[in-house]
Amino acid sequence: MTVEDQGLGQVGVAGFSETLDRYGKLLRESSLPQVILFEGQASSGKRALLKKLAYLSFCESHSHCGTCASCLDIAGGTHTEMLWLDQPKYKVDDASRIQKHLSVKPQKKLGSEEVVPRIIFLVDIDLANPQFLNQLLKTFEEPFENCHFMATTSKSGQLLPTILSRAVRWKVNGPNQEELRAFLKPSATDEGEDWNSLFDKAYHRALGVPGLVVRYLKDDATESLSEVESLLRDLLMTNSFPKVLDSCEALVKTHKLNVDDLLRGLTLLLNEACREILNVPSRTRGETEKAMPIAISHRRLQRWRKRLAEIRQRAMREKIPLNLQMIAESFALD
Repeated sequence: MTVEDQGLGQVGVAGFSETLDRYGKLLRESSLPQVILFEGQASSGKRALLKKLAYLSFCESHSHCGTCASCLDIAGGTHTEMLWLDQPKYKVDDASRIQKHLSVKPQKKLGSEEVVPRIIFLVDIDLANPQFLNQLLKTFEEPFENCHFMATTSKSGQLLPTILSRAVRWKVNGPNQEELRAFLKPSATDEGEDWNSLFDKAYHRALGVPGLVVRYLKDDATESLSEVESLLRDLLMTNSFPKVLDSCEALVKTHKLNVDDLLRGLTLLLNEACREILNVPSRTRGETEKAMPIAISHRRLQRWRKRLAEIRQRAMREKIPLNLQMIAESFALD
């Protein structure tokens, strides 16, 4: 989608206050880098952050007032200096669209000789194929005047080193539990206690991933949350490859977890088990294992934690996306 195809509408964002303040300062000082790569966890709200930055970049008061001509143009999809790309896969045609957008003479600010900046926003740039990235790199190497690129990624290891070397890389963290609660909480006061309880359960089961929390709350999926945790436990407690693969597929297909979410869920359960051991030193090992969120021996716990780290390292080292087969094979080795 480009902003010409569809407006961004009005947007709110939870958290990211430090990132927004830092970006705003660069805007006011007219010192925005040519390329900023926002790196953060999948489903943490980076798309919403990018939308907020779009408004801040062109709002006449740099505050996302929502009422000035620039804010209304962005909301309606008619702002001429901004290009918004949010594709399932980026291809060479998308790079050509960027070139076409930049080839048009930029506008000047009203009553001034100062040129309005051109900003291209790219959501999840790691979804781009090598041909797109090579074309983009040429644009970076021969930059247009007052042109900037803002991109998000949760998998920077899949980007070309030459792309990374051209970008200023910002690590961004999504909202914490209380920021997300305040952002999502309904205005109706009579829902307060019940909603807070559901939110806490959703936040815990969603591993603190904002996108998953929203999904669970939207579906009111209390039973689904319990089933997710049950499937995660089953996955850890079996060494049968078919059963491990079945559990993985159920989590990904039925409950719409991506593979990164799946690994985070397993990590959460293992970390909870570890905390039980560390926080209750007076228990015997056998008593602690009975009290843990999963019935697992201390030795096996340590082995599983190491294996999770190895899966991630292998994916990074070999520059291949995490996949169910890789997880199932690793967990069936025990």
